[in-house]
Amino acid sequence: MKVERQVVQQQEVRTAARLLLLGVIGILAAACASPASSTGEAGSPPAGEPSATLSSAYSEELAEATPTPADPPPSEAVGTDSGAALTASATPFPISPTPTELPPTGSLTASPNPRTYTPTSMPGPATLIAPADGATLPQPVAPSQWTFSWSGRTGPCYSTITIQGPGGRRLGSGYIPWQNTQGYSYTYSTTEPLPDDALGPWAWFVEIHCPGGTSRSLTRTFRVAAGPPIPTTPAVTPPSPTPTRGTPTLVPTQPGLIVRGTVRREDGMGLASVTIVRAFAGYIGEVVATTGPDGSYVSAFQYIPGDETVRVWAQAPGYTFSPASGTTWDNGTYIWQHYYGREDRTLNFVAIPAVPPPTVQPGLIIRGTVRREDGTGLPNVNIYRAFAGYGGVVVATTGPDGSYESAFQYIPGDEMVRVWAEAPGYAFLPASDTWWEDGEYIWRHYYGREDHTLDFVASRGSTASPTPAVVPTTSPSITPTSIPGPPALIAPADGATLPQPAGQNEWVFSWSGRTGPCSSFIRGDGPGGRQIGYAYVNWQESGYTYHYSAPEPLPDDALWPWNWSVEIRCPAGSSRSESRTFRVMSANPTPTPVNP
Repeated sequence: MKVERQVVQQQEVRTAARLLLLGVIGILAAACASPASSTGEAGSPPAGEPSATLSSAYSEELAEATPTPADPPPSEAVGTDSGAALTASATPFPISPTPTELPPTGSLTASPNPRTYTPTSMPGPATLIAPADGATLPQPVAPSQWTFSWSGRTGPCYSTITIQGPGGRRLGSGYIPWQNTQGYSYTYSTTEPLPDDALGPWAWFVEIHCPGGTSRSLTRTFRVAAGPPIPTTPAVTPPSPTPTRGTPTLVPTQPGLIVRGTVRREDGMGLASVTIVRAFAGYIGEVVATTGPDGSYVSAFQYIPGDETVRVWAQAPGYTFSPASGTTWDNGTYIWQHYYGREDRTLNFVAIPAVPPPTVQPGLIIRGTVRREDGTGLPNVNIYRAFAGYGGVVVATTGPDGSYESAFQYIPGDEMVRVWAEAPGYAFLPASDTWWEDGEYIWRHYYGREDHTLDFVASRGSTASPTPAVVPTTSPSITPTSIPGPPALIAPADGATLPQPAGQNEWVFSWSGRTGPCSSFIRGDGPGGRQIGYAYVNWQESGYTYHYSAPEPLPDDALWPWNWSVEIRCPAGSSRSESRTFRVMSANPTPTPVNP
């Protein structure tokens, strides 16, 4: 009896396992069945298509182990003793919609109040385009070359590139202007292939430099393909030099710089007695050479132990100078990045007789071109200019080629300026890098003489810009033509200490003032001529707010003092708030010593 009981138990276990297997197969078949919406009836396949059937070798055991219900559901066919196929169907599981992609952990959350950026705000990091990260570049020997390209802030900005290789090798440029639609680019070539110990890894990154600050891109790496084998020659050991007293002779490979060149008049004749001045970074320059009778010069060798930004210019009474070499020229000065090593650079100049400058009168001239979308000039377009909230006046009309130029307008101080274009049947969009708002160029003119180029693109349309809807407010009725009272600063408090405006932190400035047909303007000034704001701020329901953040922390020489103020601009006039000060926490706080 004990043996028979064990045999029966084993059969029951095998039967249960087989039933479990059949149940799993049935569920899989049900999941593969077509939905009811495509079959007409739940569980029924479309006409002309076979049913999902399961042939089972264990149908007899299933029939014995599972009693047949009196009224089975129509969608289930229970196995019989004849070994008929088992058909399983079920309502398919609902497919969840694809979840919305969430931002990665630690990403910045957009502020509910829009930030205002102007050409003087901190630029965003540049976007590297080519070469791709991890790329393999050819040997940079003609006709091959390395070409690096990236995009970033334009306007009053420029870019620099740094390329670092094995063994302390460095390449790059300290000044790269923006090249129209191509963005920024830098090319490099050499006359000799790189040796095998200089093939990789290489790394490169760029920086965007603007009046409001500097931002740095990510770093990419690349390798260099091996060049042709270089024939080896037996090494010859030179005899040791005899030690001498006094100043040692400079080794030809000692890192440093020599500058040489020629200064010529416009007629090609050399100009004598011109002093050549050299300066490093932001330091004061020193005279390193003076031209001879033929206008040529050469400086003494200057030892430079590392990388350095170099500026060179020419001086002579009664002359101004223009470049005659392929080095970057900026405001009367050659400027470039010297990288560690020995450099002998030729810098030529063209001397132009100086004309006594006219008396500089503060004011404004605007000029530019209005073009259709196909690029042709549009004539007879009126150009309007307005100050602050006052009405505009026509200051120019475009000619047959679409160009215009206004007369000089004397402006005795700082002023908000607005410029727009009007012509029947056309709408206008900006084509210059100046702040654009509600169909108008708008910027802050500061005391001095300004010649501003403002281009427009004309498209067929009834109005220059859509008329904004008037949103009623709960503020008390204020006569739009009255002069606004001074705005009230809310935060930060006077003398406050703010965190570094980088990473997750930002500076938030808030104030209250006249709303209605008015707007506000904020400016902040810090150490070393640093500036933030200088931007228009529209009124929000909670008042006026301005947010500021930077990609990198401020250095220790930019922590104090900072001051900020705001203005309210209305049609009848403007008013200015008090000025508040604040300081910034150091990004590298000094640790507090612990007493033993």
